[in-house]
Amino acid sequence: MQPDVQEQPLPTAPPHPYPRHARPGAGRLGWLIPLLVAGAVLAVLAVAAVTVLVLVLRTQSPPPPVQLTVSGTMLVRKSCFAIEVLDSTGYGDVPGSQVRITDGAGNLLGIGDLPRSGTPSGGACAYPWSVSGVDPGHEFYSVEVGRRGKLSYPRADLDRPVSTSLGS
Repeated sequence: MQPDVQEQPLPTAPPHPYPRHARPGAGRLGWLIPLLVAGAVLAVLAVAAVTVLVLVLRTQSPPPPVQLTVSGTMLVRKSCFAIEVLDSTGYGDVPGSQVRITDGAGNLLGIGDLPRSGTPSGGACAYPWSVSGVDPGHEFYSVEVGRRGKLSYPRADLDRPVSTSLGS
């Protein structure tokens, strides 16, 4: 028989006066982790914003330069038949003539052509023309149709078609 031995509980350490998470000194660096996380989030957001801004600015192309289209009609006061078929009027050089637009200093700004066939218009023959891509930055322009001389126009007059005529 064995003597009655009572098992004694092992001695335990006295309870600590503060819970582990609330010990004095443990909170000194507790602010560092949230601060680092917030800084990392802000850095990622800043990089994303700069990337989006660069991509948006890179995809936006500058507006195309504004250009002027100068148009008009050369009216020859003879029948189209007499001009184009009979060539009996002295205006046989008009159909298909070159239209030249120059600035006030005589610099060439654009070239177009009259059609080879005109449109009958009340006993006369009309030749419409158009010259696009003309620089709008000049005060005065000259329009020359074929070898028939230059006519000068202020810039404001070229916002609508100009009319020139030959014959009586």
